[in-house]
Amino acid sequence: MTVSVCMGIYNGEKYIEEQLDSILRQTRRAEEVILCDDCSTDRTVEIVRLFIERNGLQESWRLYCNGENRGYPGNFYYVMGLCAGDVVFLADQDDVWAETKLERMCAVLEEHPEAEVLACKFGLMDGEGERIHAVMAPSRSLGTRKLRQVGLREIFRKYQWPGMVLAYRNGWYRERGMGICGQESPGPCGEYGSRSHEDVGQCGEERNRSCEDAGPCGEYGSRSREDAGHRGEYGSQSREDAGHRGEYGSRSHEDAGQCGEDRSGPCGNGGLEFRVPHDIFLCAMAAEEGAFFHMDEELAHHRRHDSNTAAEEHRVGKLLQRERKLWEIEKYLRMLGEFEERRVLRTEAGKRILREKTRAMEGRYEALQSGRIWQVLRAAARDWRQVRAVAVVCDLMIVRGGRE
Repeated sequence: MTVSVCMGIYNGEKYIEEQLDSILRQTRRAEEVILCDDCSTDRTVEIVRLFIERNGLQESWRLYCNGENRGYPGNFYYVMGLCAGDVVFLADQDDVWAETKLERMCAVLEEHPEAEVLACKFGLMDGEGERIHAVMAPSRSLGTRKLRQVGLREIFRKYQWPGMVLAYRNGWYRERGMGICGQESPGPCGEYGSRSHEDVGQCGEERNRSCEDAGPCGEYGSRSREDAGHRGEYGSQSREDAGHRGEYGSRSHEDAGQCGEDRSGPCGNGGLEFRVPHDIFLCAMAAEEGAFFHMDEELAHHRRHDSNTAAEEHRVGKLLQRERKLWEIEKYLRMLGEFEERRVLRTEAGKRILREKTRAMEGRYEALQSGRIWQVLRAAARDWRQVRAVAVVCDLMIVRGGRE
């Protein structure tokens, strides 16, 4: 079983080296680590390049630089398409892995061939690396190491599997998922470390720049950081605006074209981008097939800070803000709509669960907008299988407090 680690990166200079070090120190090394920078404007590219050179990793670690910004989901789908390992581990730039993460999860996948996607549990830490003990923390390990199957209804009811805890079988993804997000499978790219200059150019890597400009077939190294840092920049956008550019539903497809995103790449589909986050996309497809499993073992720490791309939140005070909650539901509904539009789910049971979840979220949204406690309770009673009790309590507190 060969292993690829893939990471989409953007403006991650503050934390990325710690994560790279945790990947390097794994007790089971990956055959390849693929990173793709999405037009960072800070020192991210320079830090990664120097890390690779300093540790002599040029044969197995590769860094690519997009000529134009793809956005958070698009960049991840793109780099996933570059991975050649039997199993692919997703990594975020600001987290930290336990040293045994690859070893433990590979062992479970070897033992359970029925698992197409596998997740571990994770802890939370803040921007300073201190562990977060929060009431609303999404994942807690009991230390049992037990494996359990996760169904599709649970995926939509309470999503708690960010990409950084996931490993998936590459053959399954290429057969099941790449066509849905508009990718055409590039196929095997040759043995690790032995791809030729011509081969690389045919494997879905960045073709928007010449090899003279981009270095060897999109790999960073032949240009200075100053030159690299100006490709596809956001211009006058603030950090807050830029940080949300890759979130699902944050901009229309027409608006997306104004921010330098590449709509003709492997995740473009006739100009219509696939904006469903890669983690829930993988988990939902596998769960529908009975092939998503979750191991009760904490093997990573997810860092929560003010610049998280997906804007996750565990602080009760933030979660009880009405406008934020409405924004979250709007974004979730658009994602569910794309699940239906792209026909991600194949079975009648899966499609029914999707419809039920959509109806429940629409009811929840209307109840919050109404500001009436009785409407929140009525919606919760009608859709009790789709909505968690803690979500109902939060909605009641929002409505009762009238918080904006």
